[in-house]
Amino acid sequence: SVSSSNAASVVVYWNYENSYCRAPGSGSSGNPGDGSRAQFNSGAIFRADYVASDFTLLELDDPIDPAFNLHWAGWDRRDAATTSAVAIHHPGVEEKRISFENNATSITSYYGTPVPGNSTHIRVTDWDLGTTEGGSSGSPLFTPEHRIFGQLHGGDAACGNNSSDWYGRFFTSWTGGGTNATRLSNWLD
Repeated sequence: SVSSSNAASVVVYWNYENSYCRAPGSGSSGNPGDGSRAQFNSGAIFRADYVASDFTLLELDDPIDPAFNLHWAGWDRRDAATTSAVAIHHPGVEEKRISFENNATSITSYYGTPVPGNSTHIRVTDWDLGTTEGGSSGSPLFTPEHRIFGQLHGGDAACGNNSSDWYGRFFTSWTGGGTNATRLSNWLD
């Protein structure tokens, strides 16, 4: 896990994706691709974390090369589940994958199914197209409006099953533990 003692050693890779789209469900879709790790930044400053919603916020300590042509995601801190969701992630430290949930998400506890539980997490009951796997943790979950509303905490979803995933809620992380070092609001508002 990333902390104030090791944030300076973080390396962030940009545009790590396959050079062409592979058919979902095909043999090539689940295998390593030809992505490049040539675009990267190293070094970060630890800003905040909160165990209950499993977030860590870092600030990169160097400017990002404009030639990388990056686009930044917005966020959604509303206190609501969504009618669908999309995850963009890197399972097994492989190139970017995109997974789709076409049904409603639910607000629960971590690894819980009762709604709302303690309300710290968003549950994706089962992925309709794609899945997450080990290495996807920390990746964003997007609303239908393309805004981040959670980060992957854990779950049992994997190729070959219809198990659930749980995402720490951006809503919970916004106020976190009530201090600068345990909430997002001081850094992102």
